[in-house]
Amino acid sequence: MTETMNPFWFYLPFMIIIAFFGYIIPMLSRKNIIFGVKFPHSMQDSEDVLQIKKHFKISFPIFMIFYIAFSGLFLSNTKDLNLGGLLIIIQALVMFIFYAYFNKKMKAIKSDPTKMPPQTNSTITVDTSFHKKDLTISSLWYLLPLVIVLLNFGIVALNYHSIPEKIPMNYDLSGEVTNYASKNFFTSFLIPLLSLFFLVIFFFINFIIKIAKQNIDSTQPKKSSIQNRIFRYKWSKFTFLSGTAIILSLFLSSLSQLGIYPLPPYYVFFFMMFIIFIIVFAAIYLSLKLGQSGAKIRVNIEEEEEQKAEGYDDDKYWKSGIFYYNPDDPAIFVEKRIGVGWTMNFANPVAIIISIGLIAVIVISIVMGIT
Repeated sequence: MTETMNPFWFYLPFMIIIAFFGYIIPMLSRKNIIFGVKFPHSMQDSEDVLQIKKHFKISFPIFMIFYIAFSGLFLSNTKDLNLGGLLIIIQALVMFIFYAYFNKKMKAIKSDPTKMPPQTNSTITVDTSFHKKDLTISSLWYLLPLVIVLLNFGIVALNYHSIPEKIPMNYDLSGEVTNYASKNFFTSFLIPLLSLFFLVIFFFINFIIKIAKQNIDSTQPKKSSIQNRIFRYKWSKFTFLSGTAIILSLFLSSLSQLGIYPLPPYYVFFFMMFIIFIIVFAAIYLSLKLGQSGAKIRVNIEEEEEQKAEGYDDDKYWKSGIFYYNPDDPAIFVEKRIGVGWTMNFANPVAIIISIGLIAVIVISIVMGIT
């Protein structure tokens, strides 16, 4: 990298990935859930629904192309990396605005009595043995990244006397230091503490995967249950591997930053970027291969009797198809309506506490990076 490099070229890959993710995320949901709205099986391929899907597939890419082009023009006149980060945040917000808009369009179709078929009985299917089976890898696997974190703390403690009085905190695109911080306990142990935080986060995600509320397809309960278990186990392994890779890269970054094992900053930078891109592309691959709750996983099983009743309609609890708010549901974590994975029941006080905690950590991290 050179000092004159346009920050846009640094952010371009991230913008492309976000645009690509934004385009495919609605297509990864369950087949009967379209932009967060649950449709009867007879309506999933109706002309109105297909027309709105087509509208999204055309308008979303066009908007993203213009947005990325605008970002390129804007970033060409600045060297401030923080502005590029702000543009990425705005891009992600625009993506959710798109989802909310098309969610509203789908709700309009569903609320039109002339377009919906006669209502049938709805059922909720529960597999009572679901959570008794292996849904995730063993928590003992997380002893490995824990050892890396403890090793990081130990090495920093043993070499504390030799750490320079000024610790580099930020770098530009050429690898040059742009901000220093005075040596103290917090700045010296910042990356080990961050590694510990990530370890807790990934361990918690693995726990979420295990306890999250099950969502079984009432028309194919046995097949759906098997797919759901496979889906959770594979994402559990992915969570462990990606978390361990990030903690390892932070360990190397810590040794370089404190001068314990000096490496050129751009070596560490490229290694971390490589790890991040590998994780992102692996997540894309896994999402495309499995679908939401493993809907794309092939399972050769014959149901004893296919149930004709539709699943329980809980659209009223989903705000714009993104946020779940159901005071009557004791579950904290539920399956997403748009995309792959799980989200929180924001009517549950525990979910509010978790959200506030995550926001606080993000804000503190941003402030620490600026000051």
